[in-house]
Amino acid sequence: MMVADAGLTPMQALLSATGGAAAALGLEDVGTLEPGKWADLLVLAADPLEDITHTRSLESVWIAGNRVAD
Repeated sequence: MMVADAGLTPMQALLSATGGAAAALGLEDVGTLEPGKWADLLVLAADPLEDITHTRSLESVWIAGNRVAD
């Protein structure tokens, strides 16, 4: 992945793609998992902190608390 190729750790890559991206866009109600914030979730089959390419191991996608059909 391009971000990891730039020298970021998997954690840094995930944070830049979520909370960091939301902050850069000036969005306050998305980007992190906290009470009162809007959350879409990806459930992965493998730990992306071990290997960032595990972000490609999608098990399910949830938008606004609703599972998206396969």
